[in-house]
Amino acid sequence: MKKLFIFSALITLALGGGSCSDSETDEFQNILIPQDNLSASISADALSHTIGFETTQSWTASVRETSRAESWISINPTSGDAGKHTITVTLTENETTESRQAVVIISCGGESANISITQRGVGQDEPEDPDAPNDPDNPQKPEHPDVAPEDRLTWVETTYTEVYSDGSSTDKSYMLFEYDAEGLLTGYDQYDYDSEQTDKINASYERTLKRSEGKITDEEKWFEIDGSSYEGMPLPNSGEYAKEYRLNASGLVSGYTDPDGASQTFTYNADGTLARSEYRDPSYPEANSTATLTWQDGNIVSISTIDGRDNETTTFSYTEHLNPWNGIDIGAFMIGDAEESAMLLGISGTTVKNLPASRQDGNSTTTYTYTFDAEGRVSTIVTEENWQDGGGSGSERTEYTLHYGPQTVSKPDYIPYLTKQEVVDEGTLPYTFLEDNPDEKWYGVNAYTSYAKIRSTMSDGRTNEKIEYRQININPSTQEGPVLGYLYITQDEADNFRLVSTSFNEIPLGENVINPHRFVYTLEYNCFTVNLEFDVFYPSCTVFDPATGEQKTHWMPMLPLDKNCFTVSEPELRYMGENTDENGPMSEYYYRQEYLFQVNRDVEPTEYDYQLLSRHMYVAHY
Repeated sequence: MKKLFIFSALITLALGGGSCSDSETDEFQNILIPQDNLSASISADALSHTIGFETTQSWTASVRETSRAESWISINPTSGDAGKHTITVTLTENETTESRQAVVIISCGGESANISITQRGVGQDEPEDPDAPNDPDNPQKPEHPDVAPEDRLTWVETTYTEVYSDGSSTDKSYMLFEYDAEGLLTGYDQYDYDSEQTDKINASYERTLKRSEGKITDEEKWFEIDGSSYEGMPLPNSGEYAKEYRLNASGLVSGYTDPDGASQTFTYNADGTLARSEYRDPSYPEANSTATLTWQDGNIVSISTIDGRDNETTTFSYTEHLNPWNGIDIGAFMIGDAEESAMLLGISGTTVKNLPASRQDGNSTTTYTYTFDAEGRVSTIVTEENWQDGGGSGSERTEYTLHYGPQTVSKPDYIPYLTKQEVVDEGTLPYTFLEDNPDEKWYGVNAYTSYAKIRSTMSDGRTNEKIEYRQININPSTQEGPVLGYLYITQDEADNFRLVSTSFNEIPLGENVINPHRFVYTLEYNCFTVNLEFDVFYPSCTVFDPATGEQKTHWMPMLPLDKNCFTVSEPELRYMGENTDENGPMSEYYYRQEYLFQVNRDVEPTEYDYQLLSRHMYVAHY
């Protein structure tokens, strides 16, 4: 069960860890706005900025550009009711060397607050000022408290239940978290229990986090067992995967690129909260998407996602419980995806302040409930998602049980899986048979059976053997059948009629065609040619290769197939008398050719095995 956690990876990186603090405000009677929000100097390539404020009644907002009148700036929303709000300012990249200015005007109850926005030109750097954190080029990095070893989250049990209209299914797994001496997360492993052998696992995903200057590398080794891959014998599959997170000057993730070329970039607000993420996949442009986050009171209240097909908005509500930091971001288990390292490490911006209460995503509603232990730590989290669409409805329930402090968790055994296969015997049989009645054998000159005995070894030492059979039946023929179309020849050709030569060749069917193989046996006469064609599917079976974790094709034995399989008698051309057509008199001849095709030399041919070719030929006398 690879997909344990229930939100998209696009949103995952929004929820890193930490907290945010209030700043001093400029107070009107109807507008309350932090002083630091009254102006902003933004770099040329920054594409987003946020303005937080509070009003006592309904309000509107507009933009007045004071230079460079082309459209390069927009805001959303432009109006609202009384309460706390955040305006997202969206900019285009400034590709010139000149700065440009605009003013965002918030109006409420006859008052107006003017926010000055300056987007610097290319190469125009602003000196870093540690006392002025409200700079989107140098966003605040969340500071996490030191966590005592006994309070660190060390493992999580997960039970996932999906309910359908006609039943339900339950999957279980657990995760282990590892820390260094300083309490930094160094790795985390996920193990999935098998649904039938419930005391054993069928998959593992073991990840190691490596820190270096300006980046964090997430290396994963995965091992999965497919329980229905080969004759009921589970097949293993394994591999490695690495993702490198690039960090900005503040130590927050600025982006990453997958080994397959897909990438994601992140833009932050000055207070360290994530403003926007963009996902791009050159090989699958339909998956390209942009997510814009709206924050209020330290929490994400909505995420608007635009991709090639849809424009969707997800909204959130929150409990009064603060989102704790216990070595990782606990909130990751509700709104995020624990497969994403940036979120667990707290390097993707300021996290939400409170634990989520609900999420609304289209026709899907998710609620979150929590219990706490005697120390006030989160002990269980239950997420319940209910959805409905035109095809029906359903629900999903995930329960997480959280464990803290140093403790030893024994890794269960894997379910038995195939570790080795080898062909221990193979050959051919001089007969064919029906699969439902193998004792009834049929012997023929043009048919036989190829077989291979395969021994399979399981991880628990058990072995078994199975014989694979492939039946081969070959019937050469012309495209016209045994009776060929009539032919006009000359008298000299009739008087000297003879078989000049025979040949046997394979006809290429294409560079990438493995089966069938097409052959032609050609009889070249002095006045025409006959082609006997046939297709042969070369017999094969699959054998598991433990070195690659894949099933490879094993070609099974075949009887020789060549020109010697054909025995051709002397052709016969019989004079049938004189005849006429609409053009005049002609002589009629009858061609007859007997041949035998025999690939199975263990069978003595009978008269019924010989085949006959025939045709009428005419010599015109006009």
